[in-house]
Amino acid sequence: MIQTFYTETMAVYAENTTRGVTGGMIIGGTAKASDQACRVQDGASALAMFAGAKDMRTTHTIFTSYASTANGDYVVVASSTYKVHGINKRRGIGGIDDFYVLTVEEIH
Repeated sequence: MIQTFYTETMAVYAENTTRGVTGGMIIGGTAKASDQACRVQDGASALAMFAGAKDMRTTHTIFTSYASTANGDYVVVASSTYKVHGINKRRGIGGIDDFYVLTVEEIH
């Protein structure tokens, strides 16, 4: 039933770093999942106040049923890239499945 709420799809990448030939760090991503249903919403002022109190930069909220997202992962939706700063699991009730609320910062 919650699937009808999702309007977009996302890909999830875990951040990894390697040392380049000159000794510098190269930041890349390892794919964790693709084509996961989601919904992206602009961050509300209440979210910004809560996140600011916890020293988190947030711009959007992403709703999804994908359970393996972790803090620090990158989520790509259409042409936008987001960094995950927080995850809350919401338990299903009344025929609605469990879902996750990701607090994210848009970086591209």
